[in-house]
Amino acid sequence: MNDIDKVPGIILESIIELDSFLSGIDSSKTFQENRLVRSACVRQLEVIGEACGALSPEFVEENSIEDWQAWKAMRNILIHQYFGVDYHRVYSVIIEEIPRLKSLVASLLE
Repeated sequence: MNDIDKVPGIILESIIELDSFLSGIDSSKTFQENRLVRSACVRQLEVIGEACGALSPEFVEENSIEDWQAWKAMRNILIHQYFGVDYHRVYSVIIEEIPRLKSLVASLLE
């Protein structure tokens, strides 16, 4: 297994980390008030975006049900515009979009 084959596993690991960081966080308000959780979650989204950018073109084509480029774009925003991160949007992405990504990546790894 080469490094590129490990990328979906890295994505899933980061999603599992997100799940654990959000334990006990029940709202966007609570999320926004907890700087440590916000920072940890943003870091995992950055890892997910970086990993999505490292997926092979063949993998992306075979699994085009997901917009892998959008995850990479989110990473770029988080990395380069850290002074203007919309934490309400970050929380929304984690709650609304990460579960679908988790399901997809888990099924790909089976």
